[in-house]
Parts: sequence; structure tokens; C-alpha cells
Amino acid sequence: ITPWLDREELLPGQNWRIAIPRVIRECRFVLLLISSHSVSKKGYIQKEQRMALDLLDEFPSDDIFIIPARLDNTEPSHERLKNIHWADLSDYDLGLKQILRVLES
Repeated sequence: ITPWLDREELLPGQNWRIAIPRVIRECRFVLLLISSHSVSKKGYIQKEQRMALDLLDEFPSDDIFIIPARLDNTEPSHERLKNIHWADLSDYDLGLKQILRVLES
């Protein structure tokens, strides 16, 4: 498992508005961290979520592409995310175990 994190992978001088959508299109899974902060924050985080949801349409309906993971009691704000079972990281060990089962499959 090789995660791509913008803070670690983006290089100085690289155009992040081009790099991030490219990585989302090329990745096998997108882990969306859901919290009161993430659902209320305006800006690029919402755009990244919409990009992933748009790509979800290209996968067979039973494939896993988006993995929502709750960090607190917040419900996903986007209607389409409400139909996708999330990992609950308030019980970190169980939530991480569930995520790893998907990533290792």
C-alpha cells in the first residue's frame, strides 16, 4: 500500500491544481476523512470530494473506490456518500482493520 499525501508528494514548484486531480484519477482507492471540520470547510477539499464522486460513476456498482472514514460523529454531507458504508475511526483499531481489509483485497 503506497498512500499519496499532498504534503509529502507535491514538489516545490509543482502545480497542485493539476497534480491532485491527476492522482485522484489514477488511484485505486480514495480515503475520504469525514469530520465536522471537513464537511463544513469550504474550498478545494469539497472539490476533491466531488472529483472522486464523479469518478465513482465509472466503476461497477459493487466495486469499492471511495472509502469514507469518520473521525467523529459527523454524517457525510454529500447525499451519495450516505449510501456508502464508512469505517468508524472513533474505534481506531476496528476502523483501521476495516480499511486495511479493503486496501489489501
